[in-house]
Amino acid sequence: ASLADAVEAGAAGTEATAHHSARRGRSSYLGDRAIGTVDPGAEAVVIWLRAIEESLRPRP
Repeated sequence: ASLADAVEAGAAGTEATAHHSARRGRSSYLGDRAIGTVDPGAEAVVIWLRAIEESLRPRP
């Protein structure tokens, strides 16, 4: 598996967090009202992974 595959899997996982209620962190205070919003920590990790993947991508 490549880093690009990890980024895509992470993005899919991040989108899946929108369908669950938060159990930890600040979002847990919202309970079911957090449903429909992606986990901000998961979204941040995907942003970091994308930046790393893009910086390692060969340039023409």
